[in-house]
Order: sequence, then C-alpha cells, then structure tokens
Amino acid sequence: DTNTTRFLWVHYMDVHHPYVPPPQYQREFRDEPISERRAIKLRRKMIEEPDSVTDDELADIVDLYDAEIRFCDAEIDRLVSQAKEAWEDVNVMVTSDHGEAFGEHETFSHHPNFYDEVVHIPLVFDDGDHDGEYDEFVGLMDIPPTLVDAAGLSIPESFHGETLYRLFDGDWC
Repeated sequence: DTNTTRFLWVHYMDVHHPYVPPPQYQREFRDEPISERRAIKLRRKMIEEPDSVTDDELADIVDLYDAEIRFCDAEIDRLVSQAKEAWEDVNVMVTSDHGEAFGEHETFSHHPNFYDEVVHIPLVFDDGDHDGEYDEFVGLMDIPPTLVDAAGLSIPESFHGETLYRLFDGDWC
C-alpha cells in the first residue's frame, strides 16, 4: 500500500562508553587497535579517577570515541540505504540524547551539567527535498511535529514543539 506511513525509531548505543569500536574503525585514527579489555580499563579510569587520566590515555579515549562515531555512521548509512531500497519516500532524522565531555570543565562522560560539550548535539534531517544548515538551537521537542509534518499528517495540538519545516521557509521565530 503506497499510502502507508511507517515510523522506525532506532536507538544506537555504540557511542556510549565503554568505547569498543571494531578494529577497522579504530585504524582510521591509530595504527594499532586498542583491545576491549584496555578500552574498558580506560573507561573505568575516566569515570572513577578522572584526575589521573594521562594525556596519552585521553588521546586513546578520544580515538576510541571517534572510531565509535565512524562505526555508528556506517551502520546508520547501511540502515538508510536499505530503507531507501525498500520504500519510495524516506525521511531521516538523526540526533543524540547528549554529548560527551573529555576533561572539559574537569569532567568526563555526560555528567548532569549544561556545558556545550554535553548539551550541544547535532540534529540532521533529510527529507530528500531540502538542504541547508541552521546553526542555532532547536529543541528535541521539535522532532515529533517535524516528523509528523514530513509524513503529511496533522500535528496534534498537544505537541509542544514546532515543525522544523518553518526553517526552510525562513519563518522561524
């Protein structure tokens, strides 16, 4: 049925510690992959003894994190490619629930604070028809009305956010 609206929510947990990306993704950032055992030890030290993390260990942690991001990007691409093969009209939105701190403000991970490294997260929306960037804050509560709007459905009055389609018209207030 071509009038069927499908909604798929996929929550990837790969970019959460402990960072244990596949070796091929680690090799994009370093010559030798870090073992899972060492990655878990680094995570423990990062959380339990953050003041004792050396510069070399921090570099290893950041390499692992970056490799996790590359791995997750590849998996998202694989999922989106399959969805586009299976269905005609595919809208894709990718975001995160939080960022990560790597020693900024003397914290690691995602402690409950409001520093940029934790709260300033990406939101990517591809509806196949629009392109561009908007480099100001939008809220995660804008996601449901945007996805409902993209599906051509009526946005319920109970939604608190605004559809991001207003950005495409230059009408954001």
